Amino acid sequence: MATAFWADGARLDALVTVPWGRVPGHAAMWGYIREALVHGWDLAVATGQDVEADPNTARAALIETQQALPAEPRGGSIPFAAPVDPPDGAGPTERLANWCGHARP
Repeated sequence: MATAFWADGARLDALVTVPWGRVPGHAAMWGYIREALVHGWDLAVATGQDVEADPNTARAALIETQQALPAEPRGGSIPFAAPVDPPDGAGPTERLANWCGHARP
């Protein structure tokens, strides 16, 4: 059922209500993908597991996030910390988490 919904271009363009406001369906989809990847990265770091998700999904989410979420301004009504420089050799999931202001302890 979800696959059919996301495959429908009209639904992806339609406005939907999500916790961060009223946005087109495609923005909601990317928002939820970003949330799952970034907070999955947080959990993997905290528990000592592999931090990288599917690289194609993470790369696509990173590209979308860099377009949708500017480096500045952050904070206030934009609930993201400033981007963090990724460590050498960081994969796309870690780079996505870093862009969203998350860093390893």
